[in-house]
Amino acid sequence: MATRVFADEELERLRGFSEISREELFRYFTLTPADLAFVDPGRGRGPADRLGLAVALCTLPWLGFVPDRLTAAPPVAVARLAEQLRVDRVEIGSYGRRAKTRTEHARLAAQYLGWRPAGPLESKELDEFLLARAMEHDSPTLLFRLGCEYLISARVIRPGPVTVVERVAHARHQAQTETYDRLARDHGHLAALDLSYNYLRQFTPAVLSAVRFAGGTAATELLIAVDMLRELNATGRRKVFDEAPAGFVPTKWHGYLDEARKSGSVTAYRHYWELCVLLGLRDGLRSGDVYVPGSRRYADPAAYLLTTNQWAPQRAEFCRLVGKPADPGEALAAVTDELHEAVGELEDVLSGGDGPVRVDETGDLVISPLTAEDVPDEAKSLKAELTEMLPFAPIVSPLIELDKRTGYLDCFTHASGKHTRTPELKRNLIAVLLAHSTNLGLTRMAEACGISYDILAWTSEWYVRDRDPARGEPRDHRLPPAASADHGIRRRYVVVERRAAVPSPGQVDLGAGDGHPRRPGAVDLHPCHRSARHLRHEDHRRHQTRSALRAR
Repeated sequence: MATRVFADEELERLRGFSEISREELFRYFTLTPADLAFVDPGRGRGPADRLGLAVALCTLPWLGFVPDRLTAAPPVAVARLAEQLRVDRVEIGSYGRRAKTRTEHARLAAQYLGWRPAGPLESKELDEFLLARAMEHDSPTLLFRLGCEYLISARVIRPGPVTVVERVAHARHQAQTETYDRLARDHGHLAALDLSYNYLRQFTPAVLSAVRFAGGTAATELLIAVDMLRELNATGRRKVFDEAPAGFVPTKWHGYLDEARKSGSVTAYRHYWELCVLLGLRDGLRSGDVYVPGSRRYADPAAYLLTTNQWAPQRAEFCRLVGKPADPGEALAAVTDELHEAVGELEDVLSGGDGPVRVDETGDLVISPLTAEDVPDEAKSLKAELTEMLPFAPIVSPLIELDKRTGYLDCFTHASGKHTRTPELKRNLIAVLLAHSTNLGLTRMAEACGISYDILAWTSEWYVRDRDPARGEPRDHRLPPAASADHGIRRRYVVVERRAAVPSPGQVDLGAGDGHPRRPGAVDLHPCHRSARHLRHEDHRRHQTRSALRAR
């Protein structure tokens, strides 16, 4: 079955090492002090064993498994680890002559990193993940790659490629059967959501318990169902109450409830009924039929209306300002005349056949795109004048000053959660934030600020990554209230509006922003202010930048 997806040569390649990129080299093959202590615990491991164990330790998070022949690891990765361990790289050739040594080292590395083998429970979770993805994609190679990425995110050691391909084939078969079953109903929308039921249950009971909902007469049954669902969650009851309402359920989803009731499946009926309640609650909040007392976004729509007593003294003045009659009959007649006039003008345009609105040969209505609006010269001049009034500000200064006021850089923690913060970490973090926010890139930032690419890449990967390597999810760094009005910051870096010229090597000064006068080596937020007197310092910048970095 596996050879239908991969050739024998491809399967053999999947069992061994793959080519490694520069980013992967710095990301995975950089040992922390804790890693060094694990590899060399002082129990008499020889150079070959230390180097081989380090290769296994770094390969597991990279590939998701440890190949049997560690001696075939990329030479550049072996050389990097050998340099950190201060051993000769050729020692890898004499490693693992005993299979028991390789197996024991792989087990120790997995135990140290918190990885676990793919047992029955892990295989079942993989099958559920692949089935959900197979409902979206049918490519076996894509499903294989997604399955491997899932195992890495779950810290489960990847089994052999043949085993994974067999799980992919099983998921594709299940997805095909499920698809045929769903086509008879509403294209399977509700059943597709049922695949995410366990995920929704992680937070929906807490939301329903903490938030109270209200609504008008149109949402009466839905609110009763919400109260019943809240009671089911509180008591742990699995079966839905016999008197639970279902009148709010759309017609296209009634078939799911009827089929679950006929089959006698309490679990299926609970799933579908609960999903209908949650979807109805979502749609009710969007339409305004349901609101949250005390909320601003989901407030009672009636709160936005003027009461009768408030409207009475304002009615005449309002009608005068908008030029509308206060008599509703007169206003309706005016609107009717306006509609007839507009329809007549449209008929004249359509009869011409060459206007902005026309009917083509097939009878379809064609509306030409609107022309671009011309910006008056006065607006352009005013924009330039306002830009000239903006003060000078080194691009680094806001980040340094913001950290002094809020301490936001302390919120960037190592992905493993156990790493000592060095004095240079804040400097490196600021350089990485600037590289990301200005689209400068780590390579050019390394040239501009004098910090090596190796350090910037390692800092970016472990402190400023978009995803949490431990769980495969975005890390949630929450800043203190003084740092942000939105107490949940989902982004891993501060976005600085890019109004600065792209710095050339030696132009980024990370020593600014501490309240001292502006340094001539800093990059301006507004390049239009950079006059000849600033460019005279170009030759002096390269020498001053490095000394400023060392001083910090």
